Amino acid sequence: SSVYCIEQDKNGFVWLGTASGLSRFDGHQFINYTTENGLAEGAVKAIFIDTLGTIWLGHANGGISRVYSNKIEKVLSISADITSFVMDDENALWISSYGEGVIKIKNPYTIIKDSIHFNQYKGQEGLSDIIFQITQTKDGNIYFVTDVGVKRYNYQKNRFDFYKVKGMPAYFQITYMFESANEDQWFGSYNGGLYHYQKEKGALKIYDAIDGLASNWVSTINEDFKGNIWVGTWGGGITKISDGKLITINNKNGLKDLHIRS
Repeated sequence: SSVYCIEQDKNGFVWLGTASGLSRFDGHQFINYTTENGLAEGAVKAIFIDTLGTIWLGHANGGISRVYSNKIEKVLSISADITSFVMDDENALWISSYGEGVIKIKNPYTIIKDSIHFNQYKGQEGLSDIIFQITQTKDGNIYFVTDVGVKRYNYQKNRFDFYKVKGMPAYFQITYMFESANEDQWFGSYNGGLYHYQKEKGALKIYDAIDGLASNWVSTINEDFKGNIWVGTWGGGITKISDGKLITINNKNGLKDLHIRS
């Protein structure tokens, strides 16, 4: 019953990463997958579905599995929890971890596991060992939310540069980054609230608990098809931002738990 992440594939199936492995929901029933079906060991903490429909799974304790053609197999393993995936414009798969930096698989579509070619980037390469999240923006840039700040990968120089938004406080740990449909950038923080960078205006707006945010510890951010921003927090429930108005959903109006992962 502990769910870490949720993704929906092009066929409508909902995939859930749980403390026990992987579950698939078809609208009527759940099918559960564990190590007995070929998964790596540990909870599934990250799910990514690429353009070919391959489902990549990141596990606690560093396992990486994939689901393709109805087959499940272990691909790689490192010694740190996997936190997120991104496929860049060159079809390289980036995998972040909490303690072992980032792995870049240059040929993720290869069928033969032993022929996978990858590089690892850690603190000595100018990144960090602890990566909370990778995200890609519409312009093709890849950003890394790390324990030392947000960094952007420089493809021309093969390096990681600090990314700083003017006016954004530097003393709160950034926990999550999200780009909305209008290319605005949203940043969640640990105890610092929510930051909204309005790209067209070049302005920064800050939301915190005083403004009605559910909690100043932001864990996840998403957007619905109407342009509403949904902010998950760790301990306060959910805040929906619609036309600048904040609506909080918590245990006072029906939410069963206040700790939101996805």
